[in-house]
Amino acid sequence: MIKVIYEDNHLLVVEKPVNILSQGDNTNDKDMVNLLKDYIKKSITNLEMYILV
Repeated sequence: MIKVIYEDNHLLVVEKPVNILSQGDNTNDKDMVNLLKDYIKKSITNLEMYILV
């Protein structure tokens, strides 16, 4: 679902699909913030994440 363009220990660059919200709203639809959190949680435990658009 997430197309990774570049990834290292400090940076993750992905392509945001058109039909996915950037951040959540009251509809509870999938959003990039939560998709990225889930993606990163699978590989990193202590994480501080900042989203840049």
